[in-house]
Amino acid sequence: AKKIQDSLVPELSRSFGASRVSLLLKPCGHIGGDLVGMFSPGSDQIAFYSIDVSGHGITSAMVTARLGGYLSSTFFDQNLGINWKNDGDHTLRDPDQVAGMLNERLLADSGIDEYFTMVYAVADLTSGKVKMVQAGHPYPLLLSADGSREFIGEGGVPVGLLPGVPYEKFEITMKPGDRLLLYSDGFTESRMHNGEMLEQQGLLDLIAGCNGDQAGQEFLDDLFWKLSQTMSPEYGMEDDVSATLFEFRGL
Repeated sequence: AKKIQDSLVPELSRSFGASRVSLLLKPCGHIGGDLVGMFSPGSDQIAFYSIDVSGHGITSAMVTARLGGYLSSTFFDQNLGINWKNDGDHTLRDPDQVAGMLNERLLADSGIDEYFTMVYAVADLTSGKVKMVQAGHPYPLLLSADGSREFIGEGGVPVGLLPGVPYEKFEITMKPGDRLLLYSDGFTESRMHNGEMLEQQGLLDLIAGCNGDQAGQEFLDDLFWKLSQTMSPEYGMEDDVSATLFEFRGL
């Protein structure tokens, strides 16, 4: 299982033109059930996601490994997020289609009892339009260049719980300088020194304490460090902590 988990360690930051996707993955044990990633088979669109598999231990890690294959950034011919045409051209599937396909794959495997929550997004690097699906995962956070902060999303049902779930996508249009943060509940459900959970407001407070000049991997690392400093020493890190940050900078 450790070898499987090591194979899932993603490239932590990658530029796509002027824009960039950065990743944070901090398992609470030797192996974890969170998965973050990004891929783009050479187009003006990119896909990125944040996934949290239920449970802990080897079984969750095995499901995470399987999902990493379904959304591979290396073997595009096996990636469910890419729709290949007969002429060799391709498009990125809409997020609601990807969620539906993953739901069918997971439920078809009788040996898997786990489910997972997810935010999956496809961004157009030309227009700034981002299509997303939220499947039971924490609400994405839009960090606008003007300083405003907004939790967005529709809630949704986790993937792998029920057959035929009608996943629905939603769209936003980002402006140059805007950032989109996807994160697991390892952030918002972390226990603070007073024993209470961080929750959404606590996440906003952590972000407000970060240096405004920080970007990409530096921003995510500082955010995690600040989280670790506010965690209760009694409870410590009870769950995996992960995040995906998309920074849109236009052409």
